[in-house]
Amino acid sequence: MKMGVDPGGTKIEGIVLDANGDELLCHRVLVPAGDYRKTPEAIAGLAGYIETSTEKSGTVGIGTSGAISPTSALLSNSNSTCMNGQPIKADLQALLNPGICMSNDANALRCRKQRMALPVALRLFLVLLLAQAGGLEP
Repeated sequence: MKMGVDPGGTKIEGIVLDANGDELLCHRVLVPAGDYRKTPEAIAGLAGYIETSTEKSGTVGIGTSGAISPTSALLSNSNSTCMNGQPIKADLQALLNPGICMSNDANALRCRKQRMALPVALRLFLVLLLAQAGGLEP
């Protein structure tokens, strides 16, 4: 199973794909507007809902805008402005089990496009989520 979450500016979308890349479940929740503390909880809640609904669990891939500083571990340049200056990766690691894989969404898209020709109709978040959910080898 590959699970990915795309936290956006107004919605957080999660998806689970089986080993063949077929969608098992896709679900969307609203972002807690301007409330950083509730944002990691909403992401973890979405992941929990997906795991319960599919009776499957695994690492959660997260593609986010912005970048996590290697020195401070804080997110910067995110379009979800309440996450800027916050330790989003550490907060999510504390909430999610067995863990997360997190990267900038543009990097995930670039890597995924190099590995696989995708149909134009495939939604962007799916590309990001596949890459972040362990769909790529180093």
